[in-house]
Amino acid sequence: RFGIETTFVKPRDIDAWRLNMPSRNVIMRNCRVQAGHQLMAIGSELSGGIENVFVDNCHFDRDGGDGVAINNILFVKTNERRGGYVKNIHVTNVSATKVVGGVLSVETDVLYQWRTLMPTYVRKLTAIEGLHVSDIRVDEAKFICAIKAEAEAPVKNVSVRRIQAGKMQDTPVTTENVQGFVYQP
Repeated sequence: RFGIETTFVKPRDIDAWRLNMPSRNVIMRNCRVQAGHQLMAIGSELSGGIENVFVDNCHFDRDGGDGVAINNILFVKTNERRGGYVKNIHVTNVSATKVVGGVLSVETDVLYQWRTLMPTYVRKLTAIEGLHVSDIRVDEAKFICAIKAEAEAPVKNVSVRRIQAGKMQDTPVTTENVQGFVYQP
């Protein structure tokens, strides 16, 4: 009666893969942000896919001085368990005072504590293509662009144009496993 019951734990992404319904045509325009971790964060819940995201004319009014750091303007994060895809992301005409991270950050190996708490049952890498940021002004940032992708699934077609950055704390641009990268300060 009170014995141990064993059940197979299904990956939580299976429903998204089965339904195959992406989030698409997202518009964020004319926003004034006073606190937040990212202006636009995509992932890690993206197994159904995310496409056609447009961010325009958005501005951080403060530098996170109330204890909430503003990390990145655009942050795309995923891991080997998500699958899905990210494509056609456009961020234009954005300003911020202090950004702890950068204008564009992509991390494809974000598993946090799940790496050791739960095994990978199904390995599906996320295709990322068409990230475009332009006309961005930040007074202070750690970097402008940092992309770290898997060799098996490189990030494709990235453009970073017309970025004005005041004080920089690190190397402005670092990329790993990226195909089709354009940087024009």
